[in-house]
Amino acid sequence: MVNTTELPDVAAKRVLLLLMPWAYPYFPGLSVALLRSILLRDGVSCDVFYANLLFSKITGGDPFYEEQLIKAPISELAFTPYYFDTPPAEAAEQLRQYVAQLVNAGADQDPAPLTRLLTCAETFLNMLFDSIPWHQYDIVGFSVMFQQTVSSLALARRIKARYPEIRIVFGGPSCSLPMGHELMRCFPEIDFVLMGEADATLTPLVHAIRSNGPFDIPGLLRRDAGGQIQAGPPAQPFLDLKSLPVPDYTPYYSQLEALGIEHFEPYLYVETSRGCWWGEKHHCTFCSIENTFMQFRAKPEDMVLHEIMTLATRHHSTNFLVSDNILHHKFYQTLLPTLARIREEQGYDLTFFFEVKANIQREQVRLLKAAGITQVQPGLESFGDGVLKLMNKGTTGIRQLQALKVLAEFDIQAIWNIIYRNPNEQPEDYQAMNAMIPFMHHIPPPSKGSLLQMLLQRFSPYFESPGKYGIYNVRPQPFYRQIFPRPDIDVTKLAYFFEYDHAQHQNPALQAAYQELKEQAEEWRRVYVKDSLIQMRGPEFVQIIDRRMDPTAGLTGTPAETTLTLTGLRAEIFIACDAVRSESELVKQFAERIPAGDMVRFLEEMVARRLVYRSAARQYLNLPLLKDQQEHFLYQAALEVAL
Repeated sequence: MVNTTELPDVAAKRVLLLLMPWAYPYFPGLSVALLRSILLRDGVSCDVFYANLLFSKITGGDPFYEEQLIKAPISELAFTPYYFDTPPAEAAEQLRQYVAQLVNAGADQDPAPLTRLLTCAETFLNMLFDSIPWHQYDIVGFSVMFQQTVSSLALARRIKARYPEIRIVFGGPSCSLPMGHELMRCFPEIDFVLMGEADATLTPLVHAIRSNGPFDIPGLLRRDAGGQIQAGPPAQPFLDLKSLPVPDYTPYYSQLEALGIEHFEPYLYVETSRGCWWGEKHHCTFCSIENTFMQFRAKPEDMVLHEIMTLATRHHSTNFLVSDNILHHKFYQTLLPTLARIREEQGYDLTFFFEVKANIQREQVRLLKAAGITQVQPGLESFGDGVLKLMNKGTTGIRQLQALKVLAEFDIQAIWNIIYRNPNEQPEDYQAMNAMIPFMHHIPPPSKGSLLQMLLQRFSPYFESPGKYGIYNVRPQPFYRQIFPRPDIDVTKLAYFFEYDHAQHQNPALQAAYQELKEQAEEWRRVYVKDSLIQMRGPEFVQIIDRRMDPTAGLTGTPAETTLTLTGLRAEIFIACDAVRSESELVKQFAERIPAGDMVRFLEEMVARRLVYRSAARQYLNLPLLKDQQEHFLYQAALEVAL
């Protein structure tokens, strides 16, 4: 049974917030923790139950479920038989077929893990429903994001059947219009849908439910006395981030301990901003952030620091996962230097994951490292200039390479994908990208499975204006009809992921280029050796040590080490290419010291050795890593302390 000692039996009715599978169990859900803290601040008694932890316990922490299947939208099928009439064996077979397609396993895909998953889902729902003291609660809220809809519906129906007086509220990204309206229309268990950011609307909704109105709450959908769906004013972004309390993750940690889960070390969630400062003006064409909530808002630096220190002290953890869509550019002047100083002066081992814009420079990466940022998601998505332009990324392939280079110099892990099969891309975009990859063999490669076809998502510019991009025949991914098998449900309104057609999809040259890209990425993973191309600098010279694997040779032993020493003007030109430089800039810089033709010939020699990369726009970037950067930084920090 579930240990619910943290859910006290009291006379006054309370609110219960639930986080259902398939929410990641590795970190506490920020949404429910923050909303609970807001309700408690406002004098509303509230509990939260991390049902995803119970599911993790029941499934035994199976890495196939928690690291692979959890990412797939069709994982919702595990709960479909416990709301709809789909037999569990049929749902397991549908899951098996989908997984077999993903891993190219065909009919040989073992069905046992998926059959077991369906059994675990039923056990989970039974145990969860039987263990929670529902009589304590008059309002139960479900935070629903992507793969949590059917599990939430299955439990909500059980609650309503036994306790019809309990009011069921759904909220979260999967409840945005038109998804929220279709949920209300099709599933009578749901009494209210609260769309948008609920920071300023949940407390008024609780009071309105308990006093039977008024219900003029932004983003609210409800049923009136006649069963008709009524809508409040449109949802609005929450702007006053500085008014938010620190989220309390105590229920997560107490439930983690009560369940005896030890197969992972959790991260603390922290939020420093919302929206995207880049997307406000340049919405990336594949990005599914709603325009309504794209407006960038950041917490003040002192508030962020207070929140970090409070959470670390309260939960005895130093590992933070930052929920932001993008690191605030002003934090390079404020938050990061302060975190670096705290880590240095106090000796705190605070570490962070951030999403960052990929146009970062070495000095910015130095700050990231000093501030304890050990992992970043730089939003690369492609190295093809034409593809990046189509994506509205505002950068180029060589600058993406520069980002990976400087992150590798400071041993900051970059987590990134390549998105291919984008509307209107051309074969030459991939020919250039495929030719570029051998220049990156000394940089950590993309992980297996990180080459992704562009997936059409609701709210993206591609979805909102398909004709503009040559997209036609937009339709929900076919698995939605399996997840929601009732014929009266309009899956077009519930779906988040879509299929589409485009004239370029049948282009044989593009198909060949995609296949070569996959092969190049696999080759990159095969030949990568850490620190295999580095540079060391001294008075008027640069020494380059090359231990890269020859991609034409097999994996037979350690590659031979070669050393090249550049001196004088050749070293200066090489160093000038530390950051992306155009040929015209370099010619101008060295015009009085070397003829332009001689300088270009030297650079061509470096390109031929794969020591410098040259883009189609004739921009240059030297490639060996300055691996003494971190040691130099630590020395400088120690020197400053000594002085």
